[in-house]
Amino acid sequence: MKRFVFTYLILLVFSELYSQNNNSIKESCIEDGIKITSDVVKVNPEEVLEKYLNMPVYKIYLKVDDNEVIEFGPAKSDLIKVFGEQKENKDFYCLKNIAGLNFAAIQALSNTISDLQNRLAIMEESQDLLNKQTADLSELQNQVLDLTSSIEELKQQNTDLQSALNDLKVEISTK
Repeated sequence: MKRFVFTYLILLVFSELYSQNNNSIKESCIEDGIKITSDVVKVNPEEVLEKYLNMPVYKIYLKVDDNEVIEFGPAKSDLIKVFGEQKENKDFYCLKNIAGLNFAAIQALSNTISDLQNRLAIMEESQDLLNKQTADLSELQNQVLDLTSSIEELKQQNTDLQSALNDLKVEISTK
């Protein structure tokens, strides 16, 4: 838990320094004995996520102080394969760095979720509009049926009137 909090605090400091310093951090002291030795470059969270998605995750059984511990995560060899070997720092893929990669992947997932929520909202609005248009179409179909029925009634009345007129003509012609 301490490592997680420490890593989170470092990331907060990084993000603050990054935003204040035109996308670059130079040799800022984070904590006694820890210094950034070169520029910090912003990573593309989507690229990190894409690499993570193709990486195997293992269930690892460890023995720590006579206790068996189960951990889940990628193997160091897989991290090296995907993200490259760090020649100057053999311990690069320690918990704190994996946590940083996780933060980038979480950001990408958050962006994806936000994008999907926006798409869903648009689809729901489209569905509401489609439902309204369907109801309007149904109403129009009912009106067409009513008009068709009225036309049939008028045709029948017309036929009846024609018949009555013909009867009247016959009556007048016989008188």
